[in-house]
Amino acid sequence: SNAEAAEAKVDYNDDGTVKTSTDPGNSTDTSYTYNGDKQLTKVDPAGGSLKSQSYTYDAYGRLATATDGRCITTTTTYD
Repeated sequence: SNAEAAEAKVDYNDDGTVKTSTDPGNSTDTSYTYNGDKQLTKVDPAGGSLKSQSYTYDAYGRLATATDGRCITTTTTYD
């Protein structure tokens, strides 16, 4: 057999955050977006079969909401 191992690929922004990742199974890129505090705000899967995921943060930098690819939002509250 002349099979090659599939490899995942990750590209980084200048600040060290992940810019894109490439799925070894189908070679599509997923892109990542961050706010000014380097907190992940959006994950955008390539290929169109999956929808974007988004995240917001409170004034203390804690996760406030997470919206998945089905547009279901989970809100986190803190004591």
